[in-house]
Amino acid sequence: MYVGEVLDLYKMGKNRHGSVRSATSVTGLSYLSLRVYLGLGSGMDDAAEARGAVCGSDDEDDDDGADSAVLGFSQQFKSFELHTHAPAAQMLHHLGRKPFAQEIGAHYYLNDEATDACISTTFRQEDCAHH
Repeated sequence: MYVGEVLDLYKMGKNRHGSVRSATSVTGLSYLSLRVYLGLGSGMDDAAEARGAVCGSDDEDDDDGADSAVLGFSQQFKSFELHTHAPAAQMLHHLGRKPFAQEIGAHYYLNDEATDACISTTFRQEDCAHH
């Protein structure tokens, strides 16, 4: 999974995909041009476990600040900025206009709301019933 910052929107025209200025939903869009932010290490698993989103995890009685675990991302691989064109139908969740709470060097950290959205998309509670 990665976070993508939307740079442009594309819709299929008569014979080709063309850029559109705005859209209220992904319905009808064919592709998204994205700046890619890749996850750092095992941040998703660590943040999900800290927030009790992993099967068998029980931190309701813990009060050690673990709920503030955030997800870290980087937009670079070595010295290259990452970009892609992704099918609009593959978008999992819209994280809002400003999903990053903090930038430290080349690393970006999601705010709590965006972190919760990523975790809920990745770790569905109904999957736990099967374990």
